[in-house]
Amino acid sequence: MLITPEGQAFAQGDIQARKTIFRKAALANVPLLRQMEQALKVKANRTLNEEFFHDLLDEHFGEEESRRQLETAIQWGRYAEIFDYDAATGKLTLTEA
Repeated sequence: MLITPEGQAFAQGDIQARKTIFRKAALANVPLLRQMEQALKVKANRTLNEEFFHDLLDEHFGEEESRRQLETAIQWGRYAEIFDYDAATGKLTLTEA
């Protein structure tokens, strides 16, 4: 088994270092997260309702798959500190770097 330098840094890093590494990898490799970040960046208040993203996914996938992908993207985006998510309102807000 080969561990990449990024994998080694992730394994040895503290939580903040791991989040930074995850964020970089997620934005480089997960088109949905890139789209979400870009959509939030263009909004003046840096906030969008989760339904905006659900509607985008719903054009290509069924209801169950759209919901599953959005839930996963929200979890990953929150962990990577790309955006904050308020479950009570369904709002995503871009995290300021």
